[in-house]
Amino acid sequence: MNLYLYLHHASAHPPGVLKGMIHGCIRRYKLQNTRRQDYLEMIRLLYLRLIARGHNRSLLKTLMIEAVAKLESGQTKQPEQEINNSDRLFLHIDYHANGIQRHQLRDTFEKTCDNFRGTAAEIQQVTVAFSRPTNLRDELTSARLHQIDGQEVSTYRP
Repeated sequence: MNLYLYLHHASAHPPGVLKGMIHGCIRRYKLQNTRRQDYLEMIRLLYLRLIARGHNRSLLKTLMIEAVAKLESGQTKQPEQEINNSDRLFLHIDYHANGIQRHQLRDTFEKTCDNFRGTAAEIQQVTVAFSRPTNLRDELTSARLHQIDGQEVSTYRP
């Protein structure tokens, strides 16, 4: 059985990853297929493949309809103005399925730091970035090759 390496429904990824994957795949299908029939067939196959990975049918339908509507209406998120890096705040934390949610962090920041508006310490944009915590694969596999001093691969010629 070929599962196309899509995320399993029980994976510990943030909920936005599925939405982003669907939006990205549908956008790619739109760009790669000149015939609308082929484009729609690829979306149907994506739907069936995600169901085979255990995802909820109604959630998939909702996300796919939203993605197609957004893509076909031409909605793209464009920044209204360029923001200076000194006016940004990046919160970078490890993701945990039962951990604090992105919207909770933003709400807390707005309640706590909203009194800085109009001052030199004002922050115009808050970005919450989650990273994947280390797992067994990170600890057990090494991508570095051991090279003996004086016998590096780069010194040999064919």
